[in-house]
Amino acid sequence: MKNAVGREIPEKIGNYVVKPYTGAYTGAPSGEPVRTLRTAGKHVSGDCKILPSIEEAVKAAGLKDGMTISFHHSFREGDEIVGQVLTAIRALGIRRLRFAPSAVVNIKNPSIVDFVKDGTIDRIEASGIRGELGDAVLEGLMEEPVILRTHGSRPRAIEAGELMVDVAFIGASAADEYGNATGQIGPNACGSLGYSFVDAQNAAKVIVITDYLVNYPCNPASISQQYVDYVVKVDRIGDPDKIGKGAARMTKNPRDLMIAERAADVMAASRLFKENFSFQTGAGAISIACTNYLADRMEARGVKASFALGGITAAIVDMYKKGLVRVLECSQCFDAVAARAIVEEPGLQELAESLTGVPKPIETTDRVVCVVEYRDGTVIDVIREIKKCRE
Repeated sequence: MKNAVGREIPEKIGNYVVKPYTGAYTGAPSGEPVRTLRTAGKHVSGDCKILPSIEEAVKAAGLKDGMTISFHHSFREGDEIVGQVLTAIRALGIRRLRFAPSAVVNIKNPSIVDFVKDGTIDRIEASGIRGELGDAVLEGLMEEPVILRTHGSRPRAIEAGELMVDVAFIGASAADEYGNATGQIGPNACGSLGYSFVDAQNAAKVIVITDYLVNYPCNPASISQQYVDYVVKVDRIGDPDKIGKGAARMTKNPRDLMIAERAADVMAASRLFKENFSFQTGAGAISIACTNYLADRMEARGVKASFALGGITAAIVDMYKKGLVRVLECSQCFDAVAARAIVEEPGLQELAESLTGVPKPIETTDRVVCVVEYRDGTVIDVIREIKKCRE
């Protein structure tokens, strides 16, 4: 069959039924009910959510062969949750799991490849795969097709019922006995837990794993106790110093800097580069350099942004502190500076990657007002006026 751009694609790849691209905004209509595995009335008064080990939590959650497990990647290369959980699952003899994290970075000791080879994992769905696992997949490690989704498509797939999570494991730098949890405080704070919000709200069972158990209530609480079934305390959940390794780094490469500067020049030359514009530059080496060049052009032209979106870096925090950006919408903190800023700076807001829908402009004679509503009903405080919007 052919997709919307005329490219021939197979109808099936293994057991995966291919859905061809049909054009922008042609997917399922808005108003479709969110599909979830959650059930009501999970705990009665007096129940204790704290369990002594990950193995006990896995057993209590009822994980069985063939089910789906999920993780978030806020610790990136410093993550120590995935390895601990998979090791516990393997010890229990549970096999053929679908491994569905928000993304896979270069996690070692133990390697995720080992859990594929021994049959603990037989399917992978993520927003990206880096490091040893990515190399192994390219070399033919998996029998089943690996499904990659963008950071926006993954929560859509969960809410649409295409990716149903049986047990979500959420690493939190602090949590209380009821399951209120955050990544913003504690000895190993990682910042925003935005990538885990959709898992917490839709998975059949949610297990919070922390190395810093605090008295009730945990404040701030990124994950509410109403979504959490079990809490486990471990020695360490991750190394925040490794969050900025890999892709999230500064670059001195002349080619990278040339690309970054030209990208900033294109942005500055566009008609949208004016007061209260918004931007997302990402956290790759070139992207961070582009952010710095963009800041220079904003200062030179006297232009300020209404908000910056996405993975937040020290470069964007610096723009905020200079008054170049009014609000930072943060789904992930890419370095220690951003992780501290989400606690210290009032204009840095933790953001779920799942929104209720595409921003809908309300047209008047001379402006467009854009309102974006979050899944929990709160609204971004952003109003953009664009003169001669029809042009």
